[in-house]
Amino acid sequence: MIAVFGQLMLWGAWLASFALVLCAGMGMRFGKVYLTALGRPLAWLQVGCVLTAMLTLMMAFLTKDFHLLYVANNASELLPWVYRLTASWGAHEGSLLLWVSLLNLWMAFYLAQYNQYDKARFYYTVIILGAISLGFLSLLLFTSTPFAYSETVLPARDLNPLLQDPGLVSHPPMLYMGYVGYALVFAMTMSALWEGKIDRAWARQLRPWAMMAWGCLTLGITLGSLWAYRELGWGGYWFWDPVENASLMPWLAGTAFIHVILLVEKQDMGQAWLVFLAILAFALSILGTFLVRSGVIVSVHSFASDPSRGIVLLVLLALILLCGSIVYGLKSDQIQAKPLSFAFFSRPCAILLQSLCMMVLLGSVMIGTLYPMLLSILQVADISVGAPYFEAIWQPMGYVILLLAGWMIGFDWAGKDKPKVLLQCALFVYCAAWAYAALWYFEFAFKWAAFAGITLAFYLIGGTKLHMLKLRHQPLKQLPWASWLAHLGLAVMAVGITMSGTYNTRLEALMRTGDRLSLSGYLFEFIETYGIPGPNYSGVGATFHVYNALGERVAVMHPEKRVYLVGETVMTDAAIDAGVTRDLYLALGQPEDENTWSVRLYVKPFVRWIWAGGFIMTLAALLSLGLRRRR
Repeated sequence: MIAVFGQLMLWGAWLASFALVLCAGMGMRFGKVYLTALGRPLAWLQVGCVLTAMLTLMMAFLTKDFHLLYVANNASELLPWVYRLTASWGAHEGSLLLWVSLLNLWMAFYLAQYNQYDKARFYYTVIILGAISLGFLSLLLFTSTPFAYSETVLPARDLNPLLQDPGLVSHPPMLYMGYVGYALVFAMTMSALWEGKIDRAWARQLRPWAMMAWGCLTLGITLGSLWAYRELGWGGYWFWDPVENASLMPWLAGTAFIHVILLVEKQDMGQAWLVFLAILAFALSILGTFLVRSGVIVSVHSFASDPSRGIVLLVLLALILLCGSIVYGLKSDQIQAKPLSFAFFSRPCAILLQSLCMMVLLGSVMIGTLYPMLLSILQVADISVGAPYFEAIWQPMGYVILLLAGWMIGFDWAGKDKPKVLLQCALFVYCAAWAYAALWYFEFAFKWAAFAGITLAFYLIGGTKLHMLKLRHQPLKQLPWASWLAHLGLAVMAVGITMSGTYNTRLEALMRTGDRLSLSGYLFEFIETYGIPGPNYSGVGATFHVYNALGERVAVMHPEKRVYLVGETVMTDAAIDAGVTRDLYLALGQPEDENTWSVRLYVKPFVRWIWAGGFIMTLAALLSLGLRRRR
């Protein structure tokens, strides 16, 4: 019954979205109000059917309905109920249904704001969202249904052990919320472009949605990075994996978008560039979905290996790009905007320079991600692009972005308030002195890369502080708190990336119980090993005591090696002693005998600041929405 009901809900959503596009589209085209008015109830029907289908799939996992092929392939009797619940989006079919469900959740949020928008643009937006839902529902129904049913009970294969982690609860939903949020941004942009009303009022209406999408994507990427750091056992936070890069590309486009939309809202210029960024951000979100589900790449993050599904996604991506480009080409001459005219020392110039830097970074990631894949598909060559390529571009561009942000944050819109060059130079020297003092205080060897990164991070904080002092006489509710907080988050993240990347230390060795190893002022003592009976795995755990330079015990760590009962999959569960200024990271390798193990030891300075910066930027997005509603 669950399979039949879930499939009926998907078909009901497909029929509702088809009727929505047909009826509301014809109503808008021929001026038939009664057809147009059907758009809202049909949209609500579509939302209800899709969300009910998602809840039905989750119920099938909770009740262990192994008649469903998707449930049997991704769950077992021994799997804890939390992971059974999250397994509903742990593979291709379920994750695609989650994608569509979150798209419809965004549509529900937009439908609830019906009275706040121009009716023509409202219905065009709903039609576009309905068309996007129709495409993905077609993919679900005809190639990737999660409700495939068998008359007999199927053998359970269990959830991928990599996904049996609390990160599966939060990371995919937040990441997809960011992805599909750009579908709403795209739809609102296309509807306004079709109406020829890309203006300040439209920008004010669009900016909260863009901030919500950017905040969700920022949080999703941050959670995913933290999950990879904890779960994969290699001690890193970003591997430049194609699937990781797939989420970074729309984030870069979205970051440029939320800056440029201020230019439209405040100065009534830059509309054409903003429309391009809206199309680009959503297209890159679809591209990320394609990379994860097409099978064209091999990654621990990918969900599918069936090329036919990838072809359908590629067709959807091509249609979205084609339709967006056609509307852009037909209506671009109707965009009423001021010519780009501004002083160099002004906020518009700062925004355009920052968006240009974002596009350079985006281009580097796109080339490094897609070029090897294209050569492999064409069977020209098999090459890999790793961290050295990306770091060679991102490190200098990161310095440039921090310098621009710190220098230009205090510029006004008209460019009348010229920057005090001597004051900026004095601030830079002051920040450099503090950076040198910080390296000396924490006893790090002087390295130019670290010194430059910390100086620029401090400079960004100092520039923000100067801007706060300049605006101190304004009413509190009118101050740009969200902007200040977002730049603070960027500075915190820059410190974390700089310090962990420069001063990270690592040691691999064989250790017997009773052995001691020293690394970066810490002494690791191997105490014992013991057996671990888990709910769906068995394993071996180890106890390590960690001492500082004074001989004081600062941590007791328990890394594990697990063997999952279904599939006999071996997994490493690293032990992490987290701190504000450093992480101690310990992972078990392969055993030589009962008491001798290969171990990997890491001391990672300030690595937690990376995720703290991401959480601060997410908080800035939420604060922006709260302040806007209050105003």
